[in-house]
Amino acid sequence: MLFPLLAMAFATAAAFDRAPLRIERRDGVFVAYTVELARSDAERQLGLMGRRVLPATAGMLFDFGATQPVAMWMRNTPLALDMLFVDGDGLVIDIIENAVPMTDTLLTPRAPARWVVELAAGQAAARDLAAGDRVHLPAALTTSPAANSDRLRNRRATAAPRSDGVPRRETSP
Repeated sequence: MLFPLLAMAFATAAAFDRAPLRIERRDGVFVAYTVELARSDAERQLGLMGRRVLPATAGMLFDFGATQPVAMWMRNTPLALDMLFVDGDGLVIDIIENAVPMTDTLLTPRAPARWVVELAAGQAAARDLAAGDRVHLPAALTTSPAANSDRLRNRRATAAPRSDGVPRRETSP
């Protein structure tokens, strides 16, 4: 029984591309993670299923291709997770902390999202992450035609970009 679980966890981990992701907190501090990229329907459905360990510096980034209503679940996921819901401009619009493992309950943000970042439970609180933070996405995701059209649509509907003059510092979890 243990071997199939280990094989599933290894196969799941090996199936995803990885990329650096930085989250800029409201105070200008950057928090860095290495995330696995879930871009296809099959990758998004598999997500972190079967994983028993998720390092504090790791996570998964789900790309839904455009800002839209999204719902996440914890089916076959034995880890509790924090979920950051991110709009088309990279702004964190909602966070669900400590999602209950192994449930099919649909977890939805307060507004449509383009991306979802899953982190180990407790990371949002430990790193002081909150709605209003800005996610700096991997270049591979921000240069796609879908990302560009989403960004243009959202730019027309939102205020000018942030220019608060706060000095930038980087930290790792």
